[in-house]
Amino acid sequence: MVRYPTDFPTDAASVIVKNFRGGTIVSDAPATAEAAWNLVGYGLSASIGSPEQQQVFGSTPGELSGDMPSDEEMVAKLEAHENTPKGQLVAGAFPIPPKLLIKWGMSLAIRIIQGMI
Repeated sequence: MVRYPTDFPTDAASVIVKNFRGGTIVSDAPATAEAAWNLVGYGLSASIGSPEQQQVFGSTPGELSGDMPSDEEMVAKLEAHENTPKGQLVAGAFPIPPKLLIKWGMSLAIRIIQGMI
């Protein structure tokens, strides 16, 4: 099996930001979907942990039922996170709760598959 990423997948965030900003979500659908999959895996790791690690974030039932950020909001947050100097990044500091990151990443992948983006 492929393990969940335990560190925020900055390379995946970069692909999503580049493809949204460049208008290549559809033409580069495979890379965008793979990047979304990496974000979902990170969100799962952060939410429930992995067999090798303890849970990183506290989990509250309301996190998944919250309002999902728009694509533009999420891309802006990914871009801001991507532009933060690595020395200033703090584990768990991503400004979207992990469960909403999962929800948005899955939604993005599904919309790509269905041709809705």
